[in-house]
Amino acid sequence: DFASKPITFYQVEFPHDKHLKQGLACKECHSNTTTHGQIIKSREMCMQCHHKNIKKECIECHAFENQFRNGLAMEEIKGEPEPMAEIVSCDVCHAKISEGHARNDVLSTCSMCHKDAGFEKKVDEIQKKTDDSIKDLEKLLEAKKKVVYDLPEVSQKEIQPVIDQGEKILQTLKKDRSRGFHNAVYSALLVKDAKDILEKATTSKGEKGKQ
Repeated sequence: DFASKPITFYQVEFPHDKHLKQGLACKECHSNTTTHGQIIKSREMCMQCHHKNIKKECIECHAFENQFRNGLAMEEIKGEPEPMAEIVSCDVCHAKISEGHARNDVLSTCSMCHKDAGFEKKVDEIQKKTDDSIKDLEKLLEAKKKVVYDLPEVSQKEIQPVIDQGEKILQTLKKDRSRGFHNAVYSALLVKDAKDILEKATTSKGEKGKQ
């Protein structure tokens, strides 16, 4: 039934049964007056409970983010850990997470150590570069998918796994909600690998198959 089936909610696995056992009624999170079943509880509202008096380690709920920081978000593409991952724990930067977790709150915490005037600009540059890379990768994937549709069936079967791998890398980048800041070097590595395999796939196999 739905209660025992985990779903993804705000990019975190959400177990209905545990919340129901805690006495949380359906109407606490879902609307029955506007669009039936619509989620009305914001991520910030969830954090008011989930990040107060915490007895768990951050990585128990945020294993993916920890893997990304350490360059291990994908088994087939391994990178180097973000240097800060070995020095600073999650809750040092995310100190105000139970209060809404605004970007400026995180930056103000970081700025307690990073006092140089160019720190916030550096963060902006990393996140913009990651955002632009994700958009470019989405366009490239869409273009390659269209090429595949025009190829003979044999060539499609050869190339589809490569397209799937490119999609998997894209979703990994999106899943890291820091927009690259958790590990900028690893983000760049994932983008490069995705572009490389997609370009090679349709030029070496696809174009030949179309001729």
